[in-house]
Amino acid sequence: MNTSTPRESSAGGFAGVVLAGGHSTRMGVDKASLGWNGSTLLEHALSILREAGTENVHVVLRAGQEYPSVGTRPGEIGSGEPGRSRNPEIVRDEGHGPLGGILAALRRVESRFVVVLAVDLPMVRSASVMRIVASAESGARVVGASGNDAFETRQPLLSCWNRELVLPDLEHDWERGERSVMRWLETQPDVRWETFDPTELTNLNDPGDLSALGMAARDLGNLRSP
Repeated sequence: MNTSTPRESSAGGFAGVVLAGGHSTRMGVDKASLGWNGSTLLEHALSILREAGTENVHVVLRAGQEYPSVGTRPGEIGSGEPGRSRNPEIVRDEGHGPLGGILAALRRVESRFVVVLAVDLPMVRSASVMRIVASAESGARVVGASGNDAFETRQPLLSCWNRELVLPDLEHDWERGERSVMRWLETQPDVRWETFDPTELTNLNDPGDLSALGMAARDLGNLRSP
């Protein structure tokens, strides 16, 4: 059995975590396995994190969820199957939504700065990831993303967490029953929101979103031409 600890980041100074454990009820199929730019949404999210400067990548999946069959199978922490180069480590989440996934990742990853990216945010650019990491390195506990439109919609599932500062408080509040990412962030000091084009923060909830965002991505040059 592999009892080694997760790999420390060797590039970029941060770890990347893709949240991919949702039930995808409105989509009707597992979002992580949906096709995007010749691959899957999950592989696309991992590529965003790698392009931002880290090979220390992890995927949070729910209990019993299988990793989409693309390339070589990743290693699962504690499974006896170590991950190889460029393969993500799998972390099983705590259930109860994204906050449980974030907590599970923060418990596993050893890097000080941890970027969280939801698998259903395919329009995010690697430059945006680098920007929130830089902002977190300047002293914030958590840096999230906010649209620069009139609604200023906040998206906590593109964010960078200072693991050393937030994990003890998150552990405490989780034990007391907290399950909402936004509600928890609203109670914390030194949380910063960086503004981005709201299109970049659009998530995929149903098949119509997938079609519309695919066309928008091609118009913006995010996808290769067929």
